[in-house]
Amino acid sequence: MRIAIFIITTVKSIVIGLLPILMIQTMGEENYSESFYLSIYIMKCIFSLIAVWRISEGLVTLLHSFDSDE
Repeated sequence: MRIAIFIITTVKSIVIGLLPILMIQTMGEENYSESFYLSIYIMKCIFSLIAVWRISEGLVTLLHSFDSDE
């Protein structure tokens, strides 16, 4: 049950955190200003950090649940 919750949390974190990055990658190849590309890069970094943070939080919760059984 704990592993299932961890898997669900991980998948949710990947979808919520990394889906915007994938959507940004599929944008057209039009010419935009450098500030636009910089803002896209910053958004990618923020969403990546959020996804990694959520996944690591789920992993820590999973490990703590095994520790509390003893």
